[in-house]
Amino acid sequence: MDVRRNRGAALGVAVVLGALLAACGGAGAAEGVAAAPSPPPARTAEPEPPAVVLPHLVGKGLQAAEDEAQSAGFFALTSHDALGKRRDQVLDREWTVCFQDPAPGAIPASTLVVLGAVRLGEACPATDLGAATADDTAADTAPDAVPDVVGLSVAQATRSLGSDAVTLRDATGAGRSAWCTPAMRAS
Repeated sequence: MDVRRNRGAALGVAVVLGALLAACGGAGAAEGVAAAPSPPPARTAEPEPPAVVLPHLVGKGLQAAEDEAQSAGFFALTSHDALGKRRDQVLDREWTVCFQDPAPGAIPASTLVVLGAVRLGEACPATDLGAATADDTAADTAPDAVPDVVGLSVAQATRSLGSDAVTLRDATGAGRSAWCTPAMRAS
């Protein structure tokens, strides 16, 4: 086998490939000039949201306090039982606000407003006894948090998913599905 002959063939293939690349790549490729990468876009700081005045909400009915906070521009609102009994505030009109966090004043409208409340007719405690229980369950009640139900039975999974109606679909491909409400799970 002639080494010179193989070198000549390799050179011929290289010339043909170079011509093809030059034809496909445009003028820059024909001249052997690679396009310079563009610099990454300059990173700018996110603008601070405008400060809005949070009104004084303590002493008001829970529904009225939430309405007033929303009228001021605050939509991230949560409430808890200030007595620490973990009671849900289902009918906001039956609760009175005892504590608010943050305090009234100018703050960004995106701030979470936490209201501690007691049922109508109950006295407000000296300190917010429900704040600790609200913090303990914050991870469990986060709007985007979904409990891990992998490996649980359908009954266990629906109980752990909470009070919302649940539609379950069969992952085996058999096309089965189940839909239930909290009342159906209780039976």
